[in-house]
Amino acid sequence: MLRLLLAAAIVLPLAVLLVAAHLSWKAREQEAWDRMARLNDLVHESVSKLFDAQLLAVEQVQQLTDDLDDAEIHAREPELHARIAAMLARLPQVRDLFVVSRDGHSLVSGTVLPAPSGTDLSDRDYYRHFAEGGTGLFVGERGFRRVDGLPFFSVAIPRLRDGAFAGVIVASMRPEYFTEYFEQAATAYGGAEDRTFSLRRGDGLTLVHAPLNGPQPTPRTAQAIEDALRGHPDVTEARERLVREDGDVRLATWRRLSSIDLVVFTTISERVVMRSWLAGLAPPLYVGIPSTLALIVITLLAIRRTRQAAMAQARAAGEMARREQAEEAVRQIQKMEALGKLTGGVAHDFNNLLAIILGSAELAQTAPTDRLPRLLDNIIHAGHRAATLTRQLLSFARSQSLAPRRLDLAVELPRMLSLLRPSLRGHVQTSLVLAPDVWPIAVDPGEFEIALLNLAVNARDAMPAGGRFTITTENRTIRRGALPMAPDLDGEFVAIALSDTGQGMPPEVRARAFEPFYTTKDIGRGTGLGLSQVYGFARQAGGAAVIDSTVGVGTCVTLFLPRTHLEPSDEADAGLETWEAGGARRVLLVEDDADVAATVTDMLTSMGWEVLCCARGHAALQRLLEAQGAVDLLVSDVMMPDGMSGADLGHALRGTYPNLPVLLISGYVDTQAPDAAPFPLLRKPFTRDELAAAIRRAMLLEATGS
Repeated sequence: MLRLLLAAAIVLPLAVLLVAAHLSWKAREQEAWDRMARLNDLVHESVSKLFDAQLLAVEQVQQLTDDLDDAEIHAREPELHARIAAMLARLPQVRDLFVVSRDGHSLVSGTVLPAPSGTDLSDRDYYRHFAEGGTGLFVGERGFRRVDGLPFFSVAIPRLRDGAFAGVIVASMRPEYFTEYFEQAATAYGGAEDRTFSLRRGDGLTLVHAPLNGPQPTPRTAQAIEDALRGHPDVTEARERLVREDGDVRLATWRRLSSIDLVVFTTISERVVMRSWLAGLAPPLYVGIPSTLALIVITLLAIRRTRQAAMAQARAAGEMARREQAEEAVRQIQKMEALGKLTGGVAHDFNNLLAIILGSAELAQTAPTDRLPRLLDNIIHAGHRAATLTRQLLSFARSQSLAPRRLDLAVELPRMLSLLRPSLRGHVQTSLVLAPDVWPIAVDPGEFEIALLNLAVNARDAMPAGGRFTITTENRTIRRGALPMAPDLDGEFVAIALSDTGQGMPPEVRARAFEPFYTTKDIGRGTGLGLSQVYGFARQAGGAAVIDSTVGVGTCVTLFLPRTHLEPSDEADAGLETWEAGGARRVLLVEDDADVAATVTDMLTSMGWEVLCCARGHAALQRLLEAQGAVDLLVSDVMMPDGMSGADLGHALRGTYPNLPVLLISGYVDTQAPDAAPFPLLRKPFTRDELAAAIRRAMLLEATGS
């Protein structure tokens, strides 16, 4: 019995120890997998952002050169080089952006001017890929640049003209940038001296491996990675256990980038996990060997501790899950709050305007004749306010198309100040301090006036008991980073400071002043879009708006607008004033909205035009071809439901009727759409006079060929 008890006292604790060791190993291994997956996700996110920025730059180069042949690119090489170099300044991971011609020679480069056109690049893999009929986005193998011998790997897209291969747009990536980033990630994570990172192509080809002094991929592991990637092309992330020729087993996690055929790999030696596991087993072994009783006690304590650890881990996992749920709930609440502010603010203002329009329209149906002008004025005024609100929204979102003109501030500011004085009321004193020889600027005059009006109204509301409103101008040369609140400004600017002696803002209000729909005014007294319009206008103009305010002292908003070197030219405006329609009296109107079409038809008819209507672009094209030149003007909405936009319709008619004037109208302006550029554009809503002026401009542009 004693022997059995002794044997049991030895065997049972040993069995328990073995089981506990096995469970501990599985837990350590799972923890290692989870830690690697989290680190791989962090690295993957950073690398994805780097390549998203780089791909955007490649697409911008494509847009710059899309309509240019090789000769035109050579002719504009200094300009294109400067614009590409400006992109490279913001992309430290990219060594160069350059365009390769159809015969394999450089046309323009972001780092070398002029481009080394004598260097033959037709043997490069990115050139061969597209020259042999390849499509899409290509990632090349690692190599050395012929210009300076520096290492690189390429990301390239083809240049196409009329559907045929016309060259390549290439981004040379800096492998050492990613190597340094991976080494910093390995160092920052800590506790994993044997960890490696690598960036591979979708077929397993290694582009970057770090650290350089760490374990390098062997032929067996490289083949295993290649088989895993090629065998599962649809798998975006996975785990692999790799066995090297020297017997070392490495735990690897990998994840594909969504925007490009690249994979981020993270590996760690299983020996590191095993050392951590053994270190955890050492204390029980040291204490448990002396006696059976000690072994039993230690075993019981180990079991108890294991259970406590499991319970703690379960509690931690539950707490983590609850915290993630709470964070997600907070994010959802924030989204709904932002959406509520947006919809509430817009709905409140538009409902007020619609109430005016609908009420006045209903009253006009039964009102005496002498009251009709006032009711119609109410409707028109509310419509203008709605258009202004839409313009403010588009300005902050930077989605509004601008028509910049050269403005002489010495002339414009006194005129604008005289227009602002009625809005400021008599108890606010105004003054204007113009710098001598103030530089001209190029901005949209309408948006400039709205920005000044918004600032003047804010200043008036901040001085209910009266005060002083001052506009000051100053010529400023700003270097990048010199202005803390606008660190990206660089060059020559005109600083227009609009200051008041009002109540001022506390810091928490000043920090949110430019946010849309943020206002401290009572309901019905402000939409919260005034300062956001000022901010959006300044950014669209290429400058910035900064605010400085002290409670009890006043507020100063300074607009930094870039200096223009355009020469004053009034010939186009003069031509518009003197041009007459003459015999042109038939217009084709293309508009899919029946109500809008009816309204525009009435406007055109009142001007003396004979109006032909179509609701679709293809139908309008057929009708124009059948008319054989009997139409003198085309007015078309930009967005059409049958796949042919107004710009597409205008381009389609250029070959048959090259002298037909085209005017586009739209309520939505996509500032990235280059196909509408050759045609004048009129934004909805518009008045009859604005439509007439736009028609005169379109006819004059066609007549002068400008």
